[in-house]
Amino acid sequence: MATGIAELEPDVYAIITPNTVWKVDLNNGTKNTPTRIATLQSARTLNGMAVLDPDTRTVAISDSEAGLVWRLDTSTGNYTVILKDETMAANTKEGVLLGINGLRVHDGHVYYVNTPERLFCRIPVNTTTGRATGSREIISQGALADDFAISRQGVGYLAGLTDSVVTRVFANGTQEVIANSSALMSATSGAFGQLGGSDVLYITTGGETLHVVNGTSSKGGKILALSLGP
Repeated sequence: MATGIAELEPDVYAIITPNTVWKVDLNNGTKNTPTRIATLQSARTLNGMAVLDPDTRTVAISDSEAGLVWRLDTSTGNYTVILKDETMAANTKEGVLLGINGLRVHDGHVYYVNTPERLFCRIPVNTTTGRATGSREIISQGALADDFAISRQGVGYLAGLTDSVVTRVFANGTQEVIANSSALMSATSGAFGQLGGSDVLYITTGGETLHVVNGTSSKGGKILALSLGP
């Protein structure tokens, strides 16, 4: 099962399976068999991933069970723990052992959510080393999120899992639900794009697992487009 993805360069991706990171190069036509970058032997459950430094192709990876962040050099396969904080710690409030989940890098900060604790946080980092350059900040509390998108202005758009919502969170901690629908059941992540000249937030879902279809099976996952205006 793949749990995270990051684009290292155009059409070249790093992809996570539980404790291994693979490279997929879509520039090779049909010859795009994944190649192993590294197996993080002491990792517990690798989850979110984002590029730290595009020039060196290093990535930050959240470890949801261990409650920490790894740095991986995708060129050499070398890896090390770079961040660990009590706000990343795992518990079983959501039924499975889980802590830090979605992760993004923006404007010299690592942003992340702790799903069971309903925390949205950030830490200033040196993007070359991945090491913290200051104290972590809890931006907001109360919004359930699996993963999220960060706008150019540093605004978070949190995919709300079984809450079936998308929550917008500003840097000052103000938060507002901007979409609330059964179509968003198990919303897992988001990414920005354009559709018909308007800014949109593309949202992935993991399937409407609380709604049984024909008494036997649950609905599959999907991708939704949420308009954010011109």
